Amino acid sequence: MSEVREQHDLSIPLVSGYATLRRAAGILAAYGVNLDAVCVAGGSADCHLLVRDGDQARALLERHGITVAAVRRVHALRVPNRPGTLARVLELLVPVEDSLAFIYQATDRGLVLGANDPEALLHALAPMLRESDAA
Repeated sequence: MSEVREQHDLSIPLVSGYATLRRAAGILAAYGVNLDAVCVAGGSADCHLLVRDGDQARALLERHGITVAAVRRVHALRVPNRPGTLARVLELLVPVEDSLAFIYQATDRGLVLGANDPEALLHALAPMLRESDAA
């Protein structure tokens, strides 16, 4: 079963390392904003936070002095947790892979896909989504 949900990815420069992430998480928690996923690659200067309302999260963080480099509309693709699923998704995305900005795992949300052309990304995933509808 595959389904897609539109969410927002915040890119935050880790100017003070994990202390920045700790502050951001605390601020969002204090205002009841849930983080559906977080991604920090080793040695990275940025982190990605997955939220439902990107504008609200950005406003809260910036009001408290945390820089948000970008808010991007992304798609959380819930996919089966079994061998071959990622390979299948990546095969479907071949026509739009130059548009992909990032992919990361989001526990129960599945794969988070950020692209410069979100509509093309959804079009590329249509065969997988149709299979899910038929099941």
